[in-house]
Amino acid sequence: MFRGTPVRRATRGAQPRSPRPARFAVFAALALLAGCTAAGAPVVGPDPSDPNVRVPAVGYRSTLGIYVGRRPVAPGDWREQNERVAPRSSE
Repeated sequence: MFRGTPVRRATRGAQPRSPRPARFAVFAALALLAGCTAAGAPVVGPDPSDPNVRVPAVGYRSTLGIYVGRRPVAPGDWREQNERVAPRSSE
């Protein structure tokens, strides 16, 4: 048998209470009070619920309009590739 430090037995009588119920009560009270707060910041500009407010026109822009296909190419000479993409000298 293993003989190590003896196991501590729970003491009889009043045991310490868990802080969870107290935390829950505080959270519940704060949640109830949050519903009684004043409204947020006032809306600046025209009322968004007014259907007669003028708004900018809606335009269509394709999400694929600027797409450029990138297909694999055969390997080329790296010096030639480098010359093509290198900035031109101003001399």
